[in-house]
Amino acid sequence: MYDTSHSNSPAFAFVVAVVAGFRYFVVVFGIAFILGTIRSLVIAPRVGDIPAVLIETPIILTVSWKAMASILRTNKTTMVPECPSRKTNMPMGMQDRLVMGTAAFAFLITAELILSVTAFGKTPRQFYQELTTSPPHVIGLVGQTAFGLFPLLDYMLKFGTNPQHQQAARVKRV
Repeated sequence: MYDTSHSNSPAFAFVVAVVAGFRYFVVVFGIAFILGTIRSLVIAPRVGDIPAVLIETPIILTVSWKAMASILRTNKTTMVPECPSRKTNMPMGMQDRLVMGTAAFAFLITAELILSVTAFGKTPRQFYQELTTSPPHVIGLVGQTAFGLFPLLDYMLKFGTNPQHQQAARVKRV
C-alpha cells in the first residue's frame, strides 16, 4: 500500500497546480500555434500585422478561458503520482490558481523563446526586445499575461478575495 498522506501537503498542492498549469499551457499553445500560423500566412498579408493580431487575440483568449475552466473541472480528480489507482479531490484555491497561471505563463514564454531561437534564428535578447517593443508582440504579451491570470481571475469572480473562501476551497482530500 502506498502512503498518500502527503496529498494533504502544500508541496503536493504546488505540484498539482504546476501540472495543471502545464496542461493548460499545452492545450492553449497547441491551438495558438495553429491560429498563429493562419494569422501569419493568411490574415497578416491581407490586413497587416497589428489588425491580424487584434483579430487573433480575442479568439485565443476565449479558447484559453474554456481550456482553463475545463482543466480546473477535471483537476478535481488528479492522480496521486505514487499511486495511480488513487485519485484525490483537489479543488484549487486562490494560491493554487496563481501557481497554475504563473506556471502556464512561464511554460508559454519559454516555449515561445525556444521556438523563436530554433525556428527563426533569433537570439534570446532579440526575442525579449521584440516582445516588449514591437506593437504586435506587445499586444500578444498582453494577451499572454491575461492567459496567465485567467485561473486567478476565475477564482476571484467565483469567490472574491475572502480568505475564508480560500480555506473552504482546501477541503480534506479524499
